[in-house]
Order: sequence, then structure tokens, then C-alpha cells
Amino acid sequence: MGKKPILKFESVHEAYPDIIVPAKKNVPQWYKDEKVPEGMRKTWKNCVPFLESMVTGYNVLLPVDIMVKQINGKPFIDWNQSNHGVRVLGSKLNESIDRIPTPAGCHKDSFYWHFPVCFEVPVGYSCLITHPLNRFDLPFQSLSVVMDGGYTLTPYAFVTFFLHEGFEGIIPQGTPIAHIIPYKNDTWTAEQTPGLVAKGELTRMKSTSVYSGWYKKTWWTKKHYN
Repeated sequence: MGKKPILKFESVHEAYPDIIVPAKKNVPQWYKDEKVPEGMRKTWKNCVPFLESMVTGYNVLLPVDIMVKQINGKPFIDWNQSNHGVRVLGSKLNESIDRIPTPAGCHKDSFYWHFPVCFEVPVGYSCLITHPLNRFDLPFQSLSVVMDGGYTLTPYAFVTFFLHEGFEGIIPQGTPIAHIIPYKNDTWTAEQTPGLVAKGELTRMKSTSVYSGWYKKTWWTKKHYN
């Protein structure tokens, strides 16, 4: 049995030690509240791959409440900056960000999250850092980056994000602002493989032979992110 890989992290601020948490701790309330209608065999609520995307890996959490206001059609963000000197975000890294297409439904002005945390994964692994998966309810869209293992993320490293057009209100402390998905590096090749369509059709017939849950019972394996 090989040594288990560890995502090591340390918060910049003692008052906020748990900036990174397993994503399974942040299943949104709208998912928990959804009821499967009686008699419905297949819904998104009992789709294992849908849920698993949200609970795989880790979340970076917002350390303080932030207030978003609209002034003359532009978003402005404020927070209690006397609170332990926490640096939360900034606006526009440079003019080159204007050449990135604005995500649909978002205001064109960009901001960036300061991550008040340092973290690293072992050499031979990498991390996808992206918007929290399937969290379209959040009033912002974080962009995606990939970081290789062995590199220690510097304090207050940043990830660009855009706010939803017209959004006003408080984004509360503890909101997941990014999703970290570690993975083992390997060399991959894509190739055309005759026979997979027939194999897929056989899979479909097997899966429809039971009322529900065939994928979970047959192929799904529990992953562990602690």
C-alpha cells in the first residue's frame, strides 16, 4: 500500500484556520432540500455523478462577509477591513484581463480572490482550481487554473472572478469561492476504439433493467477527501 497523498495547507490568519475544507462539507442547501417526486425513477437528485462532482476534492472558503453594491451600473465590493487585516480581493489585475471573454450573465469588470492560505500537493500530482462545481447559485464565476505539485502556493495568491450582472447583497463568510481537485499526473493518449458504441449500448440495457441505482451499485467507488 503506497503512502497516501496529502494536501498540506496553512491559513495566513490564525482567526481563520479552516480556509480549506473537504468539499463534502459544503453540499448546498438547495440540493439537500430537493425531494424526489414519488414515482420518478431518474432525477438529478439521485444522479451519483452529479453529486460526486460537488463533493470531490476541497473548497477554499471566503474568510469574511463581503458586501456587493451597484453604483452607476458598476459593482463595488466592501468588507470590514479592520477585521484582522484580512485581504480578501482586488479588482482588475491589469488591462490584459479585458481580453478574456466575460462569462455569460456577468458584469464585464473583473475582480480577484486573494487566497489567505498556502497549500501544496506532492510532486507527481497537480490541482485543478476552478469554480465550485455545479454551484450556479453563487453570485460570481471564478476562473480556472492548474497548479503542479511540489509548488507551494504563495500567501494571497489570486484567482480572477466575475460578479453576476446586477447582483447586490452580502456574500457570507464560509461561502466556497473555489474548488480544488487534486489528481495524479500521467501520460494520456486519446484513440479511436471500435466496439465502444456496442459496449455502451449494452451498458444502457443493463442499467435500465433495474428500477434505479445501477451505476452506483455496479461501478461507483467511494472516494475519500478528508
